[in-house]
Amino acid sequence: MTDQMYAKLQTPKPRRDRGIAIPLAVCGVICAFVLGLFLYAGWYLQHFRAFVRAFSDSTVYAYTHGGVQARAGEQHYRITGDTVYLPYTQLTGTPGKLYRASPDAAPDLCLEYGDGAVLLLWAVELEPGAAHSTGIFWQFTAADGTVWRYDTDAFPADRLAPLWAAP
Repeated sequence: MTDQMYAKLQTPKPRRDRGIAIPLAVCGVICAFVLGLFLYAGWYLQHFRAFVRAFSDSTVYAYTHGGVQARAGEQHYRITGDTVYLPYTQLTGTPGKLYRASPDAAPDLCLEYGDGAVLLLWAVELEPGAAHSTGIFWQFTAADGTVWRYDTDAFPADRLAPLWAAP
């Protein structure tokens, strides 16, 4: 009887020791995640620097060639003098969230720089409870056709009000 009882028992299989494998796997996943964040940050920085470089070139071109042609709704007017630098100083100082598409609505303001570059600006409503009620979405198309789109809530849209005002 005891032999039958022991025959039904199975001897346990030896367990593999996974002592360090699980912590190493977790560390590997964390390192891969951190590396991914660094790579994305580097790519974003290069992307934004290219935008700033192209925007700077177009702004200088417009400043030295008589200003920017502006269109707000049905109004067409020229922006000259130091006001030409207003979008550059405001938008390059506050990088926003990168977007692949522009809003469906027509832009509130279109600035043509004369070298083929165009800046489109939208005043966008912000979530209730934000520091201000409107932010800026902008799309800049450089003279070579490269397009950048950003959205920022870092400053209110009225900070660019002199651009919307026809002379």
